[in-house]
Amino acid sequence: DVQPNIPFAQLCAGYEAHHHNAVSNALHAAGMVLTLFVLVAGIKSPCLLPWIPPTWYLFAWVGHFIFQADIPAVFTYGLTLRGW
Repeated sequence: DVQPNIPFAQLCAGYEAHHHNAVSNALHAAGMVLTLFVLVAGIKSPCLLPWIPPTWYLFAWVGHFIFQADIPAVFTYGLTLRGW
């Protein structure tokens, strides 16, 4: 759980505790890379821009729900910086 004004080192330790599975981490990275491609492609074709959030979150959620068997922070903290 993320508390307000938590020291950065403790925040990183908590993040690492929720990202321990290699497959899930690979899915997170793949989602980020694909999202960057969608963003760049969206510059030429703005109709692709609405696909950024689903592309970003789909890979991370699959990693959390299936491979780590936990709940992503966005479901606890919403779309705030804590949820990222």
